Amino acid sequence: MGGLCFGSSVSACTWDCFIAFLDYSKRPLLTLWTLSIVLLFLLFAGYIHCSLPAMTLEEIHGQDAVVESTDRMHKAGEALHELLLSAQRQECLTVGVYESAKVMNVDPDRVTFCILAADEIDEGDIALQIHFTLIQAFCCENDINIVRLNDTDKLAEILGSTDESGEPKDLHCSLVTNPTEDAWKDPALEKLGLFCEESRNLNDWVPVIALPE
Repeated sequence: MGGLCFGSSVSACTWDCFIAFLDYSKRPLLTLWTLSIVLLFLLFAGYIHCSLPAMTLEEIHGQDAVVESTDRMHKAGEALHELLLSAQRQECLTVGVYESAKVMNVDPDRVTFCILAADEIDEGDIALQIHFTLIQAFCCENDINIVRLNDTDKLAEILGSTDESGEPKDLHCSLVTNPTEDAWKDPALEKLGLFCEESRNLNDWVPVIALPE
């Protein structure tokens, strides 16, 4: 239980002064004022310290879990940033809901990772949410790792906001595909695969992550 605790190093002189002040403070008009001075004196002298309630073991473990979860999400965001850049260089990135749907329909085995992205304003777009639901179901049925982003602006900084013809890119869905029949080995892709697997074990089938600042 919290409260004020007296330190064990209070000298006899200080303790006598404290008692004298208490005796003096018995005068009705000076009680509160005098007691406040005494407490402040002992506080600044280091003889009183405020004790906070002791944390339970569950609270300590809870704080550790929060720190671990934050660090895990941060690393996943960094890995996604690396993967997007690498996929662009390898020309194995498909951008756009319609374009992604075509790839999934024609050659789903080539798809290795899916990113859904939406801003707060997109939450009211019913058609987009239906597309997301269908894509999520497809990815789950075909064992494709999938994540969600809540910031298309950061995604645009990586992928660009317009295509070669100057038209705005549809960044709501992006697919990473294998450039050849052989599995594409990429450290960032492996990290994200592990992250998604851990998330599914926590019943988080489409984890939401954030790209680094």
